[in-house]
Amino acid sequence: MMRSVRPPAAPRAVPAWLAGALLFAIGTLALPAAALGLDDTEVAVFQALLAHGLDPEQRMLVLDASTTGDPAAIAEHLDIARTLVDELGAPGETLDAWIRRNAVTADIDHPLDLPVSYHVLDAEERAEVFDVPEPQVGWSQFFARYEGAPGLLRLSRIGLDDSRRHALVYVEHQCGVECGAGRLVHLSRGDDSTWQVNGAVLVWMVE
Repeated sequence: MMRSVRPPAAPRAVPAWLAGALLFAIGTLALPAAALGLDDTEVAVFQALLAHGLDPEQRMLVLDASTTGDPAAIAEHLDIARTLVDELGAPGETLDAWIRRNAVTADIDHPLDLPVSYHVLDAEERAEVFDVPEPQVGWSQFFARYEGAPGLLRLSRIGLDDSRRHALVYVEHQCGVECGAGRLVHLSRGDDSTWQVNGAVLVWMVE
C-alpha cells in the first residue's frame, strides 16, 4: 500500500480473500452501472483519506475515474467483513450502508482538494495503457506516462453510520503484475467536521 494512503493501524491479512486476479483485469472489470457522481461527504472523506500520511516527496496520484463497487466480494463474506469492521471500531451499520452504496459505482468527477497533483484515469486512457498482450508492458507504460505516481488507486463509495460521523471505504492500490492490495479503512468526523483516518484492515494483497 502506498504511503500516501496508509492509515496508522497495522492491517492484518485475510488469506481467504486473496484476489490477485484483480490486478490483471483493470481494463475488463465488470462493474455495476455508474451513478451520477459523488456527494459532498464522499468528496470530503476521499480528500482526508488521500491526504493522510502523504510522503513529503510524493509528486502525484493517479485515481481510477470510477469507484470500485465490491471487487473483493465483501458482501458475500459478511461474517468475515463484520469481524474486520469490529476490529476497526466502526459502527456495524457502516458496513450495511457500504454494501448498499456500492451496488452501483460513481464517477469521480468532482474536483478534489489535495496537497499534491492528481490525475483521474478514464476508461479510454486505461485502455491505451493496459490493452496490451503482456500485463508488465502495460505497467511499464503506466509508470512512464505518469512519472512520480506510485501506482493506480481505486476507491469505493463510502458507507456512513446513522450519525454520519463514521465512514467506511475500500481502497485498492495496484502497482504491478504482482504488486497490489485492497484495504477497508475507517474514518471518523470530529466536532470541527474534519474527517480523520482511524485505521485499516487488509482485505487482500499480492506481492
